[in-house]
Amino acid sequence: MSASREKKVRQDKVEELNEKQFAAAKQAAQEKRKHVAYTVIGVVCAVLVAALLMWNSGMFRNSDAVKVNGEAYSAEEVGYFYNNMLMQYYYSAMLGGAPNYDPQKDPADQVYDAETGKTWHEFFVDEAVDGLAEVKTLVAKAKADGVKLSDAGKQSVKDSMASLATTSASSGFASSTAYLKAAYGSGMSKGLYKQLLTESTLASEMAADYTEQLTYTDEQLETYYADHADQLDLFTYSFAKFSGAPEAKTDEDGNKVDPTDKDKADAKAQAYTKGEAFRAKLARGGDFAELVAELAEDETVTSNENVTASGATVMVALDSWMKEDGRKAGDVGLVQLEADTYVVKFLGRQRDDEVAGDVRHILVAAEQDEGATAPTEAQYDAAKAKAEEMLANWQAGDATEESFAELAKAESADPGSAANGGLYEGVSSSTGFIEDFANWVVDPERQVGDTGLVKNTQSSTKGWHILYYSAKGEPVWKTTVEAALTNEDTIAWLDEITADIQVERLEALNNI
Repeated sequence: MSASREKKVRQDKVEELNEKQFAAAKQAAQEKRKHVAYTVIGVVCAVLVAALLMWNSGMFRNSDAVKVNGEAYSAEEVGYFYNNMLMQYYYSAMLGGAPNYDPQKDPADQVYDAETGKTWHEFFVDEAVDGLAEVKTLVAKAKADGVKLSDAGKQSVKDSMASLATTSASSGFASSTAYLKAAYGSGMSKGLYKQLLTESTLASEMAADYTEQLTYTDEQLETYYADHADQLDLFTYSFAKFSGAPEAKTDEDGNKVDPTDKDKADAKAQAYTKGEAFRAKLARGGDFAELVAELAEDETVTSNENVTASGATVMVALDSWMKEDGRKAGDVGLVQLEADTYVVKFLGRQRDDEVAGDVRHILVAAEQDEGATAPTEAQYDAAKAKAEEMLANWQAGDATEESFAELAKAESADPGSAANGGLYEGVSSSTGFIEDFANWVVDPERQVGDTGLVKNTQSSTKGWHILYYSAKGEPVWKTTVEAALTNEDTIAWLDEITADIQVERLEALNNI
């Protein structure tokens, strides 16, 4: 149904994340978005919806806004799905993803599609209508098939409602009802909110149940990979960018002067000349790092050496050149993109055969002085000593995975995994964990039961990780292909179920 299913929500690494959020942000960059999977974000919505009150106050009205297969739904009900979409992009934008969306501005004042003039608000409305229609259709199917919400789903709804109550109080509202009315409109009640949350959770469970039943043969995986190798292979390269932006100029009064066409042409030509000279030296066998060092004083030159990226994320400027038939390691090229000139050295491409692994960890936090941005080395050393003692005490006992999990629940400073016994599954170099953490897990010699210590200087809680290798996984390329096939087949299943939905938009939809 929704064209946005085919879009990717790119979320890059940010510094202030715990390990679980750190991995989730990277994971979102690698998978296409499934609509139903994003309808169940009640906890996130409850925590962040206060940020929307400036936009939503009085925005929704208690009247019918849309009909789905003849059944009418209010603006508040559509608004529930609208806010879920808004929260998804709000959260993504705050992590550095969704670069075209500004979470500090009204969505109605931001253009989503430059060609059509469609605003982000209009996009969110379209997604909200699609989301409501999908959920209601899946709930009807569940009823017809005798499918009910699982105990885990019921607990999820219960937890979300508890989070709503806590957030309402901390936001200064007298009750959850007052909070919901301020966020969604006068027609929203705790009962309706819980109903929508329950239905969304049930719909998500149905999609998840279908997904879990999907299996693929090695032949299917290999065929898919062969057909999509340009997107899935890993490309390694070094590049130097020679900016063709004209030098900034000001008039006698210090006001900025726009560059003339001649200024632009001259700057572009100069960038090309410098780039061609660099390319010639590199092609003659020059060392990339040494040649870049020679240009250290030239502020128009930027570079990066030994970059490794999947075919889906390589630099746009270099994408076509690197994927040309016959490209081989050692090739040097020059590419122009608008005013800029790029010189690239191709170092190779390969399938990502790295084997992911499951790991349990205990984060021992290092103390940090008030106002400091990081612990001192002495504080790191103290945390390491504590971690070593903790590991030694565990090894002196039964030293089982179960006892390690219990220790993680009791002692780990990572809120993203402590309750789950410190477990992270499918860890690889591409899942966004801190480098030393991931490198320990993907070591080819790693065996189940291995333990170790890794220093953490990157996430918000710094210190030392005690690691326990829980299980060896599949090669990254295989899990990536399985995820892609699963996503495509689940979307096809949803499209089939929702193909005959009749949606009628009513005037009250304009109140969203």
